[in-house]
Amino acid sequence: PARRQEALKVASCFGSQMSKLAVDILSKSPKYSDLSHELEKAVRDGFLEFVGSRSLHDELTMTKFHHDKIREAAYGLIHCDERERYHHDIGMVLYSYAGVEVEEELLFSTVHHLNRGVSLLLKFPSEKRISIAQLNLRAGTRAIQQSSFKSAYSYLKVGVELLLEDSWENQSKLSINLYFLLSKAAYALGSIDDAKIMLKTIIEKVKKLEDKFDIYFLYIKTLLSKREFHEAFETCRWILSELGENLPIVLEKDKINATSSETYSMYSGLTNSEFLTMKENKCRRHIAVMKFYSQLVTVSYHAVPRQMRQYYICMWAQSNLTNGFSKLTPTCLATFSCVLINLNLDTKEGYRIGKIAVEMMHRFNVV
Repeated sequence: PARRQEALKVASCFGSQMSKLAVDILSKSPKYSDLSHELEKAVRDGFLEFVGSRSLHDELTMTKFHHDKIREAAYGLIHCDERERYHHDIGMVLYSYAGVEVEEELLFSTVHHLNRGVSLLLKFPSEKRISIAQLNLRAGTRAIQQSSFKSAYSYLKVGVELLLEDSWENQSKLSINLYFLLSKAAYALGSIDDAKIMLKTIIEKVKKLEDKFDIYFLYIKTLLSKREFHEAFETCRWILSELGENLPIVLEKDKINATSSETYSMYSGLTNSEFLTMKENKCRRHIAVMKFYSQLVTVSYHAVPRQMRQYYICMWAQSNLTNGFSKLTPTCLATFSCVLINLNLDTKEGYRIGKIAVEMMHRFNVV
């Protein structure tokens, strides 16, 4: 019967199985009002089966095709030219009844159906386009949390496409989040050039440096991936100078050694107990300083002479001690301990600071 075919076509759009929640929501729409009834008949006909229960009255019930070939045949009943509209209609019903606060169980499914008809979404009024862009942001965020970067990229890309021309002025937070997470997904997938382009867009559009810490941090990682060490080094150094850490490019050997000795004196004067009881500094600006020092030291292995790298590590260690500890303190201490040991300044002290770094890892739950 035509109605049963229609129900099977709808079910096939969800893949091999369809949740009871999706059936319930679609059944509220006049267009799919007999969906639940027809699916139960399809089960009796042998096309589908219930998983988790024997009826659609149980909340945990999933409706599953008996075989993938049955699902493929059902989906084949939808003409290729109609599939975009078909998915779009299903997505709009799910979205209409749940909105941006769609339940977690249906989040990916709703966004998937809506995005299959992206050309239709672009014709929507501004308010609805922004709402669906927010839904794609939510789905992309969740997918990244699950390390499903390919799915995240597809959701976030549609989210960016749905932004309006004036979005950077009127929807700045949404625009920043979509572009940043899209660049994050692109970076994870190895599309470094795409990530760089999107990050540069954010850097150009956003005015305050404080709003661009995470963006610059990822941007420097893309530069490292492309082996653009000089630009990465200069970017780190510029950001640190903006944060009050003015670092020279070249320094005389005597001054470098004097800085190393000064840093050694600062650390050797503290007991283990004083180290481990020092308060954590959660100031966002201080954490940014520590993060960019960490990147600068990494880049310096490729961009500057060895002695200047020694100087930057010591300045990082001084900043750590002066401004308070953070989650990057264990890395900082471990790096500085290597300087003490490698330069034979004080092997015993280097070993002590290295052990404190390990204890700090447990304190800050750093792995």
